[in-house]
Amino acid sequence: MTATDSICQQLREIVGTEAYAKLQAAYGGRTLKPPMTTRSREFRHLASVVGADVAETIIEKFGGTVIYISNGKQAQRVSESSRRNAKICAEYDEITKTQSGSEAVRLLSLKYGLSNRYIYMVLKRIW
Repeated sequence: MTATDSICQQLREIVGTEAYAKLQAAYGGRTLKPPMTTRSREFRHLASVVGADVAETIIEKFGGTVIYISNGKQAQRVSESSRRNAKICAEYDEITKTQSGSEAVRLLSLKYGLSNRYIYMVLKRIW
């Protein structure tokens, strides 16, 4: 886990999932530098996104710190890949009941548009 991941995780734990989702919608893929005080234009914008109470908590804990707010797309891609890989493994098990392993890999690579080598990696859980 990187320092950036650690700060984002702390932020998510402090403000909660709903407020963090609002931060992602407003700042996703960019950096956020919470102001040091509540008397700034930046604070007013942050408060308009997550509410004044949450914004105050953010500046209390992270005021002046540059925080990269992920857009969440990487986590979504990882989740989608994991589901796809689980399906590949299940389908491989079904296909190999009636056909050879190499034929199953060939069929799965065609179905999912992946190389044979990648299918083998998925089956060996190396991804």
